Amino acid sequence: MKTTITIEGELAAQIARAAEAAGVDVNQLVNDLVREALKKQSPAQKPMAKPFKQVTHKLGWYPGMTWERIQEILLEEEAEQYRLSQSNQ
Repeated sequence: MKTTITIEGELAAQIARAAEAAGVDVNQLVNDLVREALKKQSPAQKPMAKPFKQVTHKLGWYPGMTWERIQEILLEEEAEQYRLSQSNQ
């Protein structure tokens, strides 16, 4: 990846001297220095958490239980909750 960065004059001169002394080009030196700095900065890797696994159970279906009956039960419960909320006011 090609990126343009602005480096202060004296720092650029230090980088150029260090690259020449190491016998590498400036790009390689900057990449190596940034890589080392990032390694020192990054916190230790946390161990991977154990994957979550949902445990399910087959509950079956009760005889006589239909979707219509379930709807009736829910409507009865909702009506009861409404009556209770109205009596508390």
